[in-house]
Formats: sequence, C-alpha cells, structure tokens
Amino acid sequence: RLCERASSAVWDLGDHVWCLEFNAKVPTIDLELLDEIRTTLEDAIEADKALVIYHPGSVFAAGADLKRVRQIVDSKAESERFIATGQTVFAEIQRAPVPVVGAPVGAALAGGLELLLHCHAIQAYAETRMGLVEAQVGIVPGWGGCRELLVRCAERFGAGDAIARCFELLRTSTVAASALEARKLGFLREGDGITMNVDRVLFDAKQKAIALRDQRAFRSMAPPLTAPVGPQAAATGYQRELEEVLLALLMSATEPGWEERFSERERAVELALFGRPEARARIEHLIASGKPLVN
Repeated sequence: RLCERASSAVWDLGDHVWCLEFNAKVPTIDLELLDEIRTTLEDAIEADKALVIYHPGSVFAAGADLKRVRQIVDSKAESERFIATGQTVFAEIQRAPVPVVGAPVGAALAGGLELLLHCHAIQAYAETRMGLVEAQVGIVPGWGGCRELLVRCAERFGAGDAIARCFELLRTSTVAASALEARKLGFLREGDGITMNVDRVLFDAKQKAIALRDQRAFRSMAPPLTAPVGPQAAATGYQRELEEVLLALLMSATEPGWEERFSERERAVELALFGRPEARARIEHLIASGKPLVN
C-alpha cells in the first residue's frame, strides 16, 4: 500500500501499475473524493504509472452524494464549484498521458458511470450494472456523461441514431443489468473488457492497463451528429420540461465542433436544473424513500 486517504487507498500492483481503490462500502462522489482522484492521478503521471480505478463492493460508485447536493443547491457558487470540479477532474483523467482503466465489480450509477466513461478503457465484471440515472433526481449528467454517451452511441449505432439512442437512455434512467447489456446499449465500447470471474477483475484490469501503454490512441474530436426524427418529450409535468432541456442539449451535437462547447453548455443546464424546486423535491424524495419521484 502506497498511501491511504479518507475515501481511498493507493496500491502498487507491480509492472508500473497503481490501483486507486475506493474504501467506502457504497462510495459516493463528493469534493473530497474528487480531490483524492486528482491527487492520485497527478502522482501517477509524475511517477509514470498506469492507474486502475477499482472498488470490489456491490456498488462501484453511486454518483454524487445527494445529501451534499441537497446542502448546496441553494448556493449558486457552491453548485457551480461542485459541477465544475467534477467536469475538470474527469477531463484530466481522459487527457492523462498514462493509461487509466476503470474496474467496476458492482453497480456504476450516475457520476460513478461518468467517471468510468472518461477512463481510457473499462474492465467490468460480467454482472456489473450501469446507467446514467440523474433524471431520477430531476437533473442531467453534468460531469461529461452526456457528451461521452453521445460519442459511444455514435460509435455503436452511427451518427444518425446517436442522439435518439442517447436521449432514450438518459430520459428513462436506463440501467443495464449486466456488462454484456451495457455493451449492447452503448455504455461499454467493443474494446472494453468483461470478466466472468469476479476474483479476476483487478488482474484483468491491470493487464489492460499494461497493454494500453503501447496501444492507446487519443480520441479525436467527434464529428457533428445527425438530428434525429421522432424523439418526443414526456406528456406533462416537470419530466416534460426536463426532457425538453435534455434533448436541446443533445441536439447541440449537430453543430460543427460541438465537443469544444459542450461542457460549458452541460454545466449551464445542470446549474439551472439544480435550482428548480421540482428537482429538489425529487432529491428529497429519493433520500427519504429510496424511490424516485415522478412529478
């Protein structure tokens, strides 16, 4: 063990690969954990070590800490800091000059999946569930998840179907029940790995990180996508407003150079939704009951 922090530990796996392991039973992503991820990444880059991000429990990461989100929604400055920090740290993972591999055993939901989508590769346990479920609390993925899912959907389904496919996954908070289903839906790429034996996930992730040292190519900017025909928002209520905002955000991917401006747009949308009383009601209801509110 190289070091242990409040929310994570760093291990040396040998062969120039480190492991960042979350230590909470059900990890949630807050500013403290984001800072630990950033620090570990900076240290790995300085030491020229590949990095595996891992958690062996039933939940890899459950997204943002909703109790913390509830505390900051009344402060525009705090909300903007929270959103911007997640975007920045995840972008640093994606741009890292050393390989970063996400290794989920349990469920990767909301911000937990956004984290994985920014890794250079994912090595998932076969029974890993994953989904971008932010709509359940009245918001959209705000840490780059919309952009990364658009890119993956374009790769899997083509530029003509990407926006419609992405919109459907996000508006319904679809959760893939397995890694194989996650690949079919577009959460996982063809090059991402699936491990059948839960005890081999970390080993397989390490091997992928080693291989990426020689094989990884930086992703180029995505071309404009094609405007879809047919996607429609829900009939009534806040859900309709949420879906209309989401679709408008995704439709900006039809513009040339859309990726360059997407993070700023995503952040502005997320910040506006944070302040909506309907979103706060969904957050409160989920915290209190564990079940999503439809309003």
